[in-house]
Amino acid sequence: WTADALAVALDLARAPADRGASWRQIGSLYKTLNQPDRAEQAFKKALDLDMDSYWIMDQLIDLAVEQRELDRALDRVRLRTRWFPITTMGVLREAEVLLAREDYAGALAAFERQLTVSPEYWYIHKLRGDIEYRRGARAAALRSYHAALDYKPDNAPLREYVDYLERRPDPVFEHFGLTDAEVERILAEAGSP
Repeated sequence: WTADALAVALDLARAPADRGASWRQIGSLYKTLNQPDRAEQAFKKALDLDMDSYWIMDQLIDLAVEQRELDRALDRVRLRTRWFPITTMGVLREAEVLLAREDYAGALAAFERQLTVSPEYWYIHKLRGDIEYRRGARAAALRSYHAALDYKPDNAPLREYVDYLERRPDPVFEHFGLTDAEVERILAEAGSP
């Protein structure tokens, strides 16, 4: 079905109306088909036709990261930031690529810049915690994770991860945890259905 969708999208790209959107779809389909070179070509055509779409630039960044071409990804992130200077995600994307390059100091510097603009954005603190943890600064990582949870307390996966890092027992298991003898007693009292 994906190949059929790709054929339709290629036909759309030949039509004069809104070809940028068609090339975005073609790029997405090539990406789905695991054809990164063709996906990149399609996204570049889409970007030529729609230069104010940071989503297309994000796709090109993702392709470079997936291919472990981190210098190219970083160049694209910085270009994205120049084109769209007011978006928080530009700085976060830069930090993510720097983290993938294991440039922890650079990634932390990017976060520090963004913290002055949007200190309440939980994801900044979460990614900062990831960097600190990879650097081996466990206590600093936990502080950052806790700051993220302060701003987004309903983030269950992060809360579970922090609990794991802090080696805290799960209160649900403590509350409902039963010994074998207790299970046998409850089953015996319940009787047959």
